Amino acid sequence: MTSTIAMPGPHAALPSGARVRISTGIETLDAWWGGLMAPGVYLMAGAPGSRKLLCILHFLQAGITAGRRVALLSPLRPEKVLEEAEQWGFDFEQAWMRGQLRLLSFKPDFQRRALSAAVPAEVYEEFDELLDGDVDRIGIDPGAALWETHAGSEPGARFVEWAEKREAAILANAAGDLDEGLAPSNE
Repeated sequence: MTSTIAMPGPHAALPSGARVRISTGIETLDAWWGGLMAPGVYLMAGAPGSRKLLCILHFLQAGITAGRRVALLSPLRPEKVLEEAEQWGFDFEQAWMRGQLRLLSFKPDFQRRALSAAVPAEVYEEFDELLDGDVDRIGIDPGAALWETHAGSEPGARFVEWAEKREAAILANAAGDLDEGLAPSNE
């Protein structure tokens, strides 16, 4: 059985509301699932050390290879992301230098700032300004800082609202320890 995964050419605009299948960057997963629907939000869960970041790197590489603009949101500094990607065999430096790869770092106190923001939507408006309108794939590792809290599900609702407005496929690392079960905010 063969799957075809199509994505419009570089920076081609999709009709509003249109969804297409895109490659995960991992042939076996594409064969099983037929790729991912874009735009869309996908959360990954796995035990620590299960290489969720590696899946995100494959996902971003597939976008770069297809001539798309991609972004990674992580607490790691860009240099550390490039170094870690290189250790896994990805050469992202040229894509980063060309502006095809955006590397965005959120600070360790991001969650506290997001929860205490006078206008919570401003946190995601900052992301939008940094991502530009033509980023087609967004990887988030770890994603829990964007929606997980002990105080309730307000950050989760903000994240979903933001993600649904993006015309991008978003792959986020949702959980790191399945033995404890998923946090209610991931549900």
